[in-house]
Amino acid sequence: MAVTGATLDWESARVLLAVVRGGSMMAAARALAMSQPTVSRVIQQLEHSCGQPLFIRHARGVRLSRVGAELLVHAERAEVAMTSFERVARRKAEIDGVLRLTTSEFLGVEVLAPRLHELRELYPRLRLELLLQNVASDLTRGDADLALRLFRPSQPELVIKAVGHLELGLYASRAYVERRGAPRNLDELLSHDLIGFDSRGPMRALYEQFDPRLVSERFALGTDCLSAQVALARGGFGIAGLQAGFARKYPELVRVLPELPMPRAEAWLVTHEDLRESGPVRAGFEWLERIMVDYASVS
Repeated sequence: MAVTGATLDWESARVLLAVVRGGSMMAAARALAMSQPTVSRVIQQLEHSCGQPLFIRHARGVRLSRVGAELLVHAERAEVAMTSFERVARRKAEIDGVLRLTTSEFLGVEVLAPRLHELRELYPRLRLELLLQNVASDLTRGDADLALRLFRPSQPELVIKAVGHLELGLYASRAYVERRGAPRNLDELLSHDLIGFDSRGPMRALYEQFDPRLVSERFALGTDCLSAQVALARGGFGIAGLQAGFARKYPELVRVLPELPMPRAEAWLVTHEDLRESGPVRAGFEWLERIMVDYASVS
Protein backbone atom coordinates (compact mmCIF):
# COMPACT_ATOMS: atom_id res chain seq x y z
CA MET A 1 0.00 0.00 0.00
CA ALA A 2 1.41 3.40 -0.97
CA VAL A 3 1.68 6.08 1.67
CA THR A 4 -0.74 8.88 0.74
CA GLY A 5 -1.59 12.11 2.51
CA ALA A 6 1.49 11.95 4.75
CA THR A 7 3.37 15.17 5.48
CA LEU A 8 7.06 14.43 6.06
CA ASP A 9 9.08 17.51 6.95
CA TRP A 10 12.76 17.28 7.86
CA GLU A 11 12.15 17.42 11.62
CA SER A 12 9.66 14.54 11.41
CA ALA A 13 12.07 12.59 9.21
CA ARG A 14 14.86 13.06 11.79
CA VAL A 15 12.65 11.71 14.57
CA LEU A 16 11.50 8.75 12.50
CA LEU A 17 15.09 7.85 11.63
CA ALA A 18 16.20 8.18 15.26
CA VAL A 19 13.43 5.87 16.50
CA VAL A 20 14.26 3.26 13.86
CA ARG A 21 18.00 3.42 14.56
CA GLY A 22 17.61 3.51 18.35
CA GLY A 23 14.88 0.91 18.49
CA SER A 24 12.76 2.85 20.99
CA MET A 25 11.26 6.25 21.72
CA MET A 26 13.56 6.65 24.71
CA ALA A 27 16.70 5.95 22.67
CA ALA A 28 15.56 8.40 20.01
CA ALA A 29 14.92 11.08 22.62
CA ARG A 30 18.45 10.68 24.00
CA ALA A 31 20.00 10.80 20.50
CA LEU A 32 18.09 13.94 19.56
CA ALA A 33 18.33 15.66 22.98
CA MET A 34 14.52 15.77 23.12
CA SER A 35 12.02 14.64 25.70
CA GLN A 36 10.34 11.28 25.16
CA PRO A 37 6.85 12.88 25.03
CA THR A 38 8.05 15.17 22.22
CA VAL A 39 9.34 12.20 20.20
CA SER A 40 6.09 10.30 20.81
CA ARG A 41 4.03 13.31 19.75
CA VAL A 42 5.92 13.64 16.43
CA ILE A 43 5.39 9.94 15.69
CA GLN A 44 1.72 10.19 16.57
CA GLN A 45 1.30 13.15 14.21
CA LEU A 46 2.95 11.18 11.41
CA GLU A 47 0.72 8.18 12.09
CA HIS A 48 -2.33 10.43 12.04
CA SER A 49 -1.20 11.91 8.74
CA CYS A 50 -0.68 8.44 7.26
CA GLY A 51 -3.87 7.06 8.77
CA GLN A 52 -2.00 3.94 9.90
CA PRO A 53 0.52 2.98 12.60
CA LEU A 54 4.17 3.29 11.66
CA PHE A 55 5.54 1.12 14.48
CA ILE A 56 4.58 -2.07 16.17
CA ARG A 57 5.24 -1.85 19.90
CA HIS A 58 6.78 -4.78 21.76
CA ALA A 59 8.42 -5.37 25.12
CA ARG A 60 11.91 -4.31 24.02
CA GLY A 61 10.81 -1.23 22.06
CA VAL A 62 9.33 -0.78 18.61
CA ARG A 63 9.77 -2.11 15.07
CA LEU A 64 8.53 -0.69 11.80
CA SER A 65 5.19 -1.60 10.32
CA ARG A 66 4.90 -2.17 6.58
CA VAL A 67 3.74 1.43 6.10
CA GLY A 68 6.50 2.68 8.38
CA ALA A 69 9.10 0.86 6.28
CA GLU A 70 7.74 2.59 3.18
CA LEU A 71 7.94 5.98 4.85
CA LEU A 72 11.47 5.23 6.05
CA VAL A 73 12.67 5.22 2.43
CA HIS A 74 11.50 8.82 2.03
CA ALA A 75 13.06 9.82 5.37
CA GLU A 76 16.42 8.42 4.28
CA ARG A 77 16.24 10.36 1.01
CA ALA A 78 15.41 13.52 2.97
CA GLU A 79 18.46 12.90 5.17
CA VAL A 80 20.77 12.66 2.15
CA ALA A 81 19.34 15.87 0.69
CA MET A 82 19.59 17.78 3.97
CA THR A 83 23.13 16.56 4.60
CA SER A 84 24.16 17.89 1.19
CA PHE A 85 22.32 21.16 1.84
CA GLU A 86 23.99 21.63 5.22
CA ARG A 87 27.41 20.80 3.78
CA VAL A 88 27.08 23.44 1.06
CA ALA A 89 25.60 26.01 3.45
CA ARG A 90 28.38 25.41 5.99
CA ARG A 91 31.03 25.72 3.30
CA LYS A 92 29.60 29.02 2.06
CA ALA A 93 29.33 30.37 5.57
CA GLU A 94 33.02 29.59 6.06
CA ILE A 95 34.06 31.76 3.08
CA ASP A 96 35.02 34.83 5.05
CA GLY A 97 37.90 37.10 4.13
CA VAL A 98 39.40 39.14 1.32
CA LEU A 99 39.92 37.93 -2.24
CA ARG A 100 42.37 40.04 -4.22
CA LEU A 101 41.56 39.37 -7.85
CA THR A 102 43.65 40.72 -10.71
CA THR A 103 43.29 40.72 -14.48
CA SER A 104 43.67 43.08 -17.41
CA GLU A 105 41.58 46.22 -17.60
CA PHE A 106 39.72 44.81 -20.59
CA LEU A 107 38.73 41.49 -18.99
CA GLY A 108 37.94 43.17 -15.69
CA VAL A 109 35.59 45.76 -17.18
CA GLU A 110 34.04 43.73 -19.99
CA VAL A 111 33.81 40.23 -18.50
CA LEU A 112 34.10 40.30 -14.71
CA ALA A 113 32.48 43.55 -13.59
CA PRO A 114 29.02 42.76 -15.07
CA ARG A 115 28.93 39.45 -13.16
CA LEU A 116 30.83 40.00 -9.91
CA HIS A 117 27.53 40.50 -8.10
CA GLU A 118 26.97 36.75 -8.56
CA LEU A 119 30.08 35.94 -6.52
CA ARG A 120 28.97 38.39 -3.84
CA GLU A 121 25.52 36.79 -3.68
CA LEU A 122 27.03 33.33 -3.35
CA TYR A 123 29.43 34.38 -0.60
CA PRO A 124 28.07 37.48 1.18
CA ARG A 125 30.93 37.52 3.72
CA LEU A 126 33.57 37.60 0.99
CA ARG A 127 35.21 40.99 0.46
CA LEU A 128 36.64 41.70 -2.97
CA GLU A 129 39.57 43.75 -4.21
CA LEU A 130 39.75 44.07 -7.99
CA LEU A 131 43.17 45.02 -9.34
CA LEU A 132 42.98 45.91 -13.04
CA GLN A 133 46.25 46.55 -14.79
CA ASN A 134 47.78 45.73 -18.13
CA VAL A 135 51.12 44.62 -16.69
CA ALA A 136 50.79 41.25 -14.97
CA SER A 137 50.83 41.33 -11.18
CA ASP A 138 53.43 39.12 -9.51
CA LEU A 139 51.55 36.44 -7.59
CA THR A 140 54.81 35.01 -6.27
CA ARG A 141 55.34 38.27 -4.32
CA GLY A 142 51.76 38.31 -3.06
CA ASP A 143 50.55 41.20 -5.25
CA ALA A 144 47.22 39.38 -5.65
CA ASP A 145 45.58 36.09 -4.65
CA LEU A 146 44.00 35.03 -7.92
CA ALA A 147 44.61 36.10 -11.51
CA LEU A 148 42.85 35.72 -14.83
CA ARG A 149 45.41 35.80 -17.64
CA LEU A 150 45.42 35.58 -21.43
CA PHE A 151 48.86 33.96 -21.40
CA ARG A 152 50.22 30.89 -19.66
CA PRO A 153 52.45 31.70 -16.66
CA SER A 154 55.65 29.68 -16.33
CA GLN A 155 56.60 29.98 -12.66
CA PRO A 156 56.62 26.49 -11.08
CA GLU A 157 55.11 27.64 -7.78
CA LEU A 158 51.91 28.81 -9.49
CA VAL A 159 48.78 26.68 -9.88
CA ILE A 160 47.20 27.22 -13.31
CA LYS A 161 44.14 25.99 -15.16
CA ALA A 162 43.01 26.68 -18.72
CA VAL A 163 39.42 27.96 -18.82
CA GLY A 164 38.73 28.57 -22.50
CA HIS A 165 39.92 30.06 -25.75
CA LEU A 166 38.88 33.44 -27.11
CA GLU A 167 38.53 34.01 -30.84
CA LEU A 168 40.69 36.80 -32.24
CA GLY A 169 40.33 38.72 -35.49
CA LEU A 170 41.82 41.69 -37.32
CA TYR A 171 39.61 44.77 -37.16
CA ALA A 172 39.65 48.34 -38.46
CA SER A 173 37.11 51.11 -38.59
CA ARG A 174 35.06 51.62 -41.73
CA ALA A 175 36.61 55.08 -41.98
CA TYR A 176 40.12 53.62 -41.98
CA VAL A 177 39.23 51.08 -44.68
CA GLU A 178 37.69 53.84 -46.82
CA ARG A 179 40.82 55.94 -46.38
CA ARG A 180 43.51 53.26 -46.74
CA GLY A 181 41.72 50.31 -48.29
CA ALA A 182 41.51 46.79 -46.88
CA PRO A 183 44.57 44.52 -47.10
CA ARG A 184 44.08 41.59 -49.48
CA ASN A 185 46.77 39.36 -48.00
CA LEU A 186 49.29 39.18 -45.21
CA ASP A 187 51.99 41.00 -47.16
CA GLU A 188 49.66 43.96 -47.70
CA LEU A 189 48.69 43.87 -44.03
CA LEU A 190 52.29 44.57 -43.08
CA SER A 191 52.19 47.86 -45.00
CA HIS A 192 49.25 49.18 -42.93
CA ASP A 193 49.23 51.05 -39.65
CA LEU A 194 49.09 48.24 -37.11
CA ILE A 195 48.03 48.50 -33.50
CA GLY A 196 49.81 45.96 -31.33
CA PHE A 197 51.21 45.22 -27.90
CA ASP A 198 53.98 46.86 -25.99
CA SER A 199 57.31 45.19 -26.73
CA ARG A 200 57.68 44.24 -23.05
CA GLY A 201 54.22 42.68 -22.65
CA PRO A 202 53.53 38.93 -22.64
CA MET A 203 50.77 39.20 -25.28
CA ARG A 204 53.19 40.08 -28.07
CA ALA A 205 53.83 36.34 -28.54
CA LEU A 206 50.34 36.00 -30.03
CA TYR A 207 51.30 38.20 -32.99
CA GLU A 208 54.60 36.42 -33.49
CA GLN A 209 52.73 33.12 -33.49
CA PHE A 210 50.47 34.51 -36.21
CA ASP A 211 53.43 35.68 -38.31
CA PRO A 212 57.09 35.92 -37.20
CA ARG A 213 57.39 39.26 -38.97
CA LEU A 214 54.88 40.86 -36.61
CA VAL A 215 57.42 42.07 -34.08
CA SER A 216 57.04 45.30 -32.14
CA GLU A 217 58.93 47.32 -34.77
CA ARG A 218 56.10 46.60 -37.23
CA PHE A 219 53.48 48.33 -35.08
CA ALA A 220 52.60 51.94 -35.67
CA LEU A 221 51.45 51.96 -32.03
CA GLY A 222 51.97 49.45 -29.23
CA THR A 223 50.03 49.27 -25.98
CA ASP A 224 49.14 46.46 -23.61
CA CYS A 225 45.87 48.20 -22.76
CA LEU A 226 43.25 46.27 -24.73
CA SER A 227 40.62 48.94 -24.12
CA ALA A 228 42.96 51.46 -25.72
CA GLN A 229 43.49 49.16 -28.69
CA VAL A 230 39.73 48.97 -29.22
CA ALA A 231 39.39 52.76 -28.95
CA LEU A 232 42.26 53.29 -31.39
CA ALA A 233 40.75 50.91 -33.93
CA ARG A 234 37.31 52.50 -33.59
CA GLY A 235 38.87 55.93 -33.99
CA GLY A 236 40.50 54.99 -37.31
CA PHE A 237 44.14 54.83 -36.22
CA GLY A 238 44.79 51.44 -37.82
CA ILE A 239 44.22 47.69 -37.74
CA ALA A 240 44.20 45.79 -34.45
CA GLY A 241 43.90 42.16 -33.41
CA LEU A 242 40.86 42.16 -31.15
CA GLN A 243 38.75 39.65 -29.29
CA ALA A 244 36.07 38.90 -31.88
CA GLY A 245 33.10 38.61 -29.56
CA PHE A 246 33.79 42.08 -28.20
CA ALA A 247 34.66 43.71 -31.54
CA ARG A 248 31.33 42.61 -32.99
CA LYS A 249 29.57 44.96 -30.56
CA TYR A 250 30.76 47.98 -32.56
CA PRO A 251 29.16 48.51 -35.97
CA GLU A 252 31.93 50.95 -36.97
CA LEU A 253 34.45 48.09 -36.90
CA VAL A 254 34.87 45.69 -39.82
CA ARG A 255 36.91 42.51 -39.90
CA VAL A 256 39.74 42.44 -42.40
CA LEU A 257 41.31 39.27 -43.82
CA PRO A 258 38.64 37.11 -42.14
CA GLU A 259 39.89 34.07 -44.06
CA LEU A 260 43.26 34.12 -42.30
CA PRO A 261 43.52 31.62 -39.43
CA MET A 262 44.19 33.62 -36.27
CA PRO A 263 45.64 32.24 -33.04
CA ARG A 264 43.13 31.94 -30.21
CA ALA A 265 43.88 33.66 -26.92
CA GLU A 266 43.98 31.09 -24.14
CA ALA A 267 42.48 32.12 -20.79
CA TRP A 268 44.15 30.88 -17.59
CA LEU A 269 43.26 31.01 -13.92
CA VAL A 270 46.33 31.41 -11.73
CA THR A 271 47.01 31.32 -8.01
CA HIS A 272 49.98 30.55 -5.78
CA GLU A 273 50.29 26.98 -4.55
CA ASP A 274 50.25 28.23 -0.95
CA LEU A 275 46.78 29.74 -1.49
CA ARG A 276 45.04 26.98 -3.43
CA GLU A 277 43.16 25.68 -0.34
CA SER A 278 42.23 29.13 0.94
CA GLY A 279 38.46 29.50 1.20
CA PRO A 280 38.24 32.82 -0.67
CA VAL A 281 40.63 31.64 -3.40
CA ARG A 282 38.82 28.32 -3.83
CA ALA A 283 35.48 30.11 -4.11
CA GLY A 284 36.82 32.65 -6.59
CA PHE A 285 38.60 29.98 -8.63
CA GLU A 286 35.44 27.90 -9.08
CA TRP A 287 33.29 30.92 -9.91
CA LEU A 288 35.78 32.35 -12.43
CA GLU A 289 36.13 28.99 -14.14
CA ARG A 290 32.36 28.84 -14.62
CA ILE A 291 31.92 32.34 -16.04
CA MET A 292 34.95 32.09 -18.33
CA VAL A 293 33.65 28.85 -19.82
CA ASP A 294 30.33 30.65 -20.40
CA TYR A 295 32.06 33.66 -21.96
CA ALA A 296 34.35 31.64 -24.20
CA SER A 297 31.44 29.54 -25.47
CA VAL A 298 29.58 32.59 -26.82
CA SER A 299 32.53 34.74 -27.87
